[in-house]
Amino acid sequence: LALFGYGGHAKEVATQIGGQFTFFVDDEFSDGISKPISEFNHEEFSIMIAISNPELRKNVVDKLHKDISGLGVKGFILSP
Repeated sequence: LALFGYGGHAKEVATQIGGQFTFFVDDEFSDGISKPISEFNHEEFSIMIAISNPELRKNVVDKLHKDISGLGVKGFILSP
């Protein structure tokens, strides 16, 4: 499982779930710890959007869905 986000909410999600995670962020925010989303491989990872702001989270999901819609990726779960 990978997490999109590397702020406080993403770190809290990672702590609550436990285990090792790969973090992805928008390319311009990649810092060597978090990977650029352009490197996300849907065959290698499932991804959870770990952004606390629901509007920003929906924007990310919409963008990712548009970017990978032709790849047969199943399952985005949005919570309000």
